[in-house]
Amino acid sequence: MKQLYIATVFLMLVFAAFSDAKCPSNEHLVTRLCCNKSCEVANLPKNKRCKWPCAKVAPQCHCNRTFFRHKNGNCVPKAQC
Repeated sequence: MKQLYIATVFLMLVFAAFSDAKCPSNEHLVTRLCCNKSCEVANLPKNKRCKWPCAKVAPQCHCNRTFFRHKNGNCVPKAQC
């Protein structure tokens, strides 16, 4: 049973690493509900941005911490919004 648990954890880690590889370098894979990170809401406080629906991108990539989704589809720093 312990070996099955270890194998399951290992496969999950391998899958997570493989999944993240699908996103550009300044993005990460999102598997849960997330805050809107689009430029349209970049100037709102975080608690207000989290009330908005997620920006719909494929494959569920979400801009990293200091980046926001530009109208052109790329993640850019807030100053470039």
